[in-house]
Amino acid sequence: MEGLYKLVDGDVAPYEFNKEQKYILVGVPGAFTPTCTDYHLPGFAKNLDMLKGYKVVFFAGNDCSTMEAWNKIYGHPDIDAVSDDKAIFSQSIGEGVDFGPTYDWRTNRCAYLVENGKVGKKFTNPFIDGVLDELDIVQDEAAQIAYQKWIDEQTIAIEDAKSQREGTPIRTPDQTAE
Repeated sequence: MEGLYKLVDGDVAPYEFNKEQKYILVGVPGAFTPTCTDYHLPGFAKNLDMLKGYKVVFFAGNDCSTMEAWNKIYGHPDIDAVSDDKAIFSQSIGEGVDFGPTYDWRTNRCAYLVENGKVGKKFTNPFIDGVLDELDIVQDEAAQIAYQKWIDEQTIAIEDAKSQREGTPIRTPDQTAE
């Protein structure tokens, strides 16, 4: 898969997919952008235990050092964050977006299943909740409860961020039942 790179011992190297491994490949517009940083990457990081058997890889149009730093701060050591800084890979799968001379090429928010070294199924909802729903992974009751609690917390966080911008009071999780 041409165009994806990561740092290996301080050097830029092509990212290699193991054909024996299944991947969830997640494209985002950019590292350190609000939705990508506050919701998208942490959502996967906090729910990796539900994705056993899958390697999670995030990619964006940032350089390798930026992607590595972003994952180190907001992600998880078991997630690979790789560079598609020229959007070569993004364009090859139809997810490249030309933002003109200011931002150049970027990646659409997307998620794909990669099996046997090939990009396959595109997830309708590229966030963790959509991926888990489409993979039908959340099956046992304890996992469903934990997953729903996490979704509720994320919903509150997003609503509270909007409230702060609008000057309305912030709610706590206990106040949501009212």
